Amino acid sequence: MAERRILYLVVLTAGLVFFWAYREWMAWMFLLAILVLPWLSLAISWWPMSKMEVLVRCPNYLQKGQRATAILAGRSSLPHPAAKGKLQITDRMTGESILASNGDELPTGHCAALQIQPVSTWTYDFLGLFRRKIKKHQGAAVLIRPAPVHPGKTPDLSRYLATAFKPKPGGGYAENHEMRLYRPGDNLRQIHWKLTAKTGKLILREPMEPLLGLAAVTLELSGSRDQIDEKLGKLLWVSNFLLQQSVSHQVHCLTGRGMVVHSVSREPDIQKTVDALLRCPVAPEQNTVEYVRAAWRYHIGGDGNES
Repeated sequence: MAERRILYLVVLTAGLVFFWAYREWMAWMFLLAILVLPWLSLAISWWPMSKMEVLVRCPNYLQKGQRATAILAGRSSLPHPAAKGKLQITDRMTGESILASNGDELPTGHCAALQIQPVSTWTYDFLGLFRRKIKKHQGAAVLIRPAPVHPGKTPDLSRYLATAFKPKPGGGYAENHEMRLYRPGDNLRQIHWKLTAKTGKLILREPMEPLLGLAAVTLELSGSRDQIDEKLGKLLWVSNFLLQQSVSHQVHCLTGRGMVVHSVSREPDIQKTVDALLRCPVAPEQNTVEYVRAAWRYHIGGDGNES
């Protein structure tokens, strides 16, 4: 804007010099045009300037270390002049904020949930000589996601034993079965004909599936940023591994909001859980943490002390 005003003053000075030296109607018309032009530009631009809205354009999701920028853009139903301003980038994990210029690279060195808000935004007339503050803002959020990290010690599922058995819905193949009397509506293909012949009663061979207790993955959203990145990467790997073994589980994480719990039974649940943890504040350092009692538990530490 300063450059535009300086350029206008240079042109105005040239017009005054031309009018003083030439003293004819053409010089007068040239000077009059220079004087009227800024106000004509302001009159044409005022309505689009009053309807201007600014928004932040950036990716919704990024991988840790991936390069990207946030752009401040103007939006209006009318042809509109330029909009300028700053971007306030807040890390929801730590609450820290930085002020960035339009087009600066986003800080993607660590996993985080970044909230980006326009600040000090102005719009200008078409000549760039006058400005007006923009009151309508639309921010954006960016999730910096971790990559899966092998924990170094593969979870041992041999300790995850069945506490009981229940009938398998829909029947079908199963390693365990239970014999019981036939009930109307049962599948005739499941009748055990040898036992039926011996006992004289219709005996059914019912498939059973193991009833497993709670499987839990626990961690604390604390430590250095490198440690938190590593914990979230290990959580991705461990949850994927458990689902590949058909083990639904719960994730219990200590955050600045207290203990948060997420259930994971399908692959999309894993990313939803990690995304939710990225939006949580960091937990304060604690010596003792009470976790849920589970039939099987795997703890993710920040220094390789998984168990």
